[in-house]
Amino acid sequence: MIFPLYSHEQSPVAELRRGICLYAFCQIQWTGYTTYNILSDMDGLKI
Repeated sequence: MIFPLYSHEQSPVAELRRGICLYAFCQIQWTGYTTYNILSDMDGLKI
């Protein structure tokens, strides 16, 4: 899903919603990356 930089609704609510989407996306990316690293470390210990 692609979010336009400037939507037709220029309101505080739209800005807030965009900020929340960006924040959630970053959190998901970071969580996935961390989980991947932890699983990789566990695999390394098992070998």
